Amino acid sequence: MKKTSSYIYLNQPDGERFIGLDDMEINDRLTPELLEARSEVIRHSRAVIVDTNLPEDTIQWVVTHFDGPVLAKAVSLAKVGRLQSSLSSLNTLVINGIEAPVLVETVPGDKESALRCAQELVDTGVENVFLYVDNIGTVYANRQQHIFLPQPDIHQKNTNGAGGAAIAALVLAAVNGLDFKQTAQLAAAAAYITSESPDSVNEAMSTDLIQKKIESLF
Repeated sequence: MKKTSSYIYLNQPDGERFIGLDDMEINDRLTPELLEARSEVIRHSRAVIVDTNLPEDTIQWVVTHFDGPVLAKAVSLAKVGRLQSSLSSLNTLVINGIEAPVLVETVPGDKESALRCAQELVDTGVENVFLYVDNIGTVYANRQQHIFLPQPDIHQKNTNGAGGAAIAALVLAAVNGLDFKQTAQLAAAAAYITSESPDSVNEAMSTDLIQKKIESLF
């Protein structure tokens, strides 16, 4: 028997995380062998999301055995390197401005460096990149185009969970066939709605609320 995963964090008054501690050891049991036994379910999925709590060889198994879009979310500085060997197989990478420099050279600190950082991530082979940088904004980019959405004046209460909301919104956008700009706006709006709640998951989240947020922000 193993404990379920747990995560505790402390935020500063502006919602920025001050420190976080986690116990994710149980994720090490999500091995390629375990996934192989459930491969039919995975192979018939419309999309698969992985995050870097998974072991690197498990992430590699997913991108090797699943023919559809694989979306990945970085979860920490210590674990983002687990994506290095799978970057060229990812449909979408969701990553923040602190994690991104583990994979590329540029540290995003303003609009120009954020755009450059996103392009470097695309150059690794990732098809689409959603990069969110605290107090700067978000970049959604691929080989053909990019869009920068400056961070609006919102009352942040908690930035934990913003990336998770964004990657869920990106899947929603793909399922509904949204275009590039609409996809970027949907993901950014979901992230901002999440950051306005003291909880990691905003219980008010809905497609209607996301649409209203898009109309008010963009």
